[in-house]
Amino acid sequence: MLQKMQGHETLADVIDKLAKPEDYLLGVKRNLEAYRRNGIEPSMKLGTTGGFSYPNYLIARRQFRKPDETTDDKILIVKDLKSNLGSYSGRSHKPLGWSLYQIEKENWSTGSTNFDGFMEVFATFRGIKLSK
Repeated sequence: MLQKMQGHETLADVIDKLAKPEDYLLGVKRNLEAYRRNGIEPSMKLGTTGGFSYPNYLIARRQFRKPDETTDDKILIVKDLKSNLGSYSGRSHKPLGWSLYQIEKENWSTGSTNFDGFMEVFATFRGIKLSK
């Protein structure tokens, strides 16, 4: 039976449920790094409509808040080409080919993982201690 996500999960919450965690992490890393090379600070959200084995994911620009606002690493899912960068297959890590306007907020986790958070999950998985 396919176990569904609750809707708040981050990558750290599902890493032990992935079918092939190392392959998944390497594919996500490749896509996140491509945005960083272009000067974009990416963040990711997991798709909630499938199961845990190979969740699709959305990459968006990390949203920074003004110092007087609540600060966190949440990213916004808005129908705005400036924020959403692309949605990717959790199996092949290729773009899903959806128009950014076809991305529905309800289909993505409310939890997000920025690039530094991703690297922490990746290092923990590989048994590497990151220096701060």
